[in-house]
Amino acid sequence: MMDQFVINQSLFPNRPIVNINNVFNIAKCTIKILLPDGNIGSGFFLKFERNNKLFYCLMTNQHVIESKLVEHKNEITIYYGNESKILRIKLDEQERIIICFKEILNVDITLVEIIPKDNIDDSYFFLNTNGQKIQVVQYPLGRNLSYSDGCIKGMYCEHVFYFYHNASTQSGSSGSPIVFQGEDKVFAIHKGTDRNKTYNVGIFIGGIIEIMKVYKKNGKYKEYYKNGNLKYDGNFKDDEYNDENGKYIFENGDTYTGPFKNGKKHGKGLLLNKNYEIIKDCEYENDIDIIKKKILIIICQ
Repeated sequence: MMDQFVINQSLFPNRPIVNINNVFNIAKCTIKILLPDGNIGSGFFLKFERNNKLFYCLMTNQHVIESKLVEHKNEITIYYGNESKILRIKLDEQERIIICFKEILNVDITLVEIIPKDNIDDSYFFLNTNGQKIQVVQYPLGRNLSYSDGCIKGMYCEHVFYFYHNASTQSGSSGSPIVFQGEDKVFAIHKGTDRNKTYNVGIFIGGIIEIMKVYKKNGKYKEYYKNGNLKYDGNFKDDEYNDENGKYIFENGDTYTGPFKNGKKHGKGLLLNKNYEIIKDCEYENDIDIIKKKILIIICQ
């Protein structure tokens, strides 16, 4: 049965509010973000193809999730599914990709990777697109999920990523997804009002997505299986495993600790069971067990 969404009409005296039940798919991708200091912002879940596989993330404004929260590995609380579901995320860059684009492109956007252990169904994620007649889905003033329509009014002269729009918003709407009227694909993110408080300002996310498509993991990260179990803990180089002493957990629970090169187990390491007891010393060459390879050669001869 479809969730019932409450529309707070009084928050938007200047423009009509569309019944959000007509755009249920849009609504379920929109989230409320509770910050450690008690402030609230809006955001949304987004998916797009990166390195030949789907990449899942949370997107909001950087003035909602600031870089200092990432530096201190603070925890944020996410409410989604019309606040029926709660997710707490630690902003740890070794757990997930987190990029604050203010420092890189002077764009008021923070992107936080959603990983398998977060256990969020695929249906809660937007795809991205482009257009003119718009709708904003938001948590104005931190209250009920609401929805307002408008249109793009022009380009923002100070920044190529920014544009003006006139959909009604309030405090707490920062980070909200902006979609086309009648569609459930996101193309922009709401930032706030302009300096003269004349129009609202949105940010096109297409450029951000293009950057993320070629983004490579470098440094220490964790990787997870689809069921949320840890798969790899170690260093990456150009998005592949590269570590002198990385940790790889097989699906049966056994663990290999040892060197990796170009994404493959390569060198001498240890194979441990679920209780971290040593099963054997092992050696791999480009992900192939050396001993098994030698036995195979003998059999073939």
